[in-house]
Amino acid sequence: RRLLIQFRDSAIAPLVIDQLPAIQAALRNSGNIHRFESVPTAAGGFIASAVLRLRVDRPDGTPQMDEIYHADEPASDNRLGSTVVAMSTAVDRIVVDFYTDLLKSEVYEHAR
Repeated sequence: RRLLIQFRDSAIAPLVIDQLPAIQAALRNSGNIHRFESVPTAAGGFIASAVLRLRVDRPDGTPQMDEIYHADEPASDNRLGSTVVAMSTAVDRIVVDFYTDLLKSEVYEHAR
């Protein structure tokens, strides 16, 4: 959902939705969560760790991009809310990295 909202806000393509009819020729993004957890540190704090595999397929179904993105973000303190904020920041960093890679790729030319 976060990626969908950010892509809509960025106007990367004329249409950004989460479901298309099978006959619609479009780039398709998909992803898997490999890691999404709070990891205790030796100092007694926590690090929010996110690892996502993000993929972009061409309209013909062949893969264009298929990358694993990783971001760690330390929580500001030991409260659960701080870890949630840190996780959001880690995910946002991944989205920025993915978006940057997408803009550098030939996929972006097909999205216009």
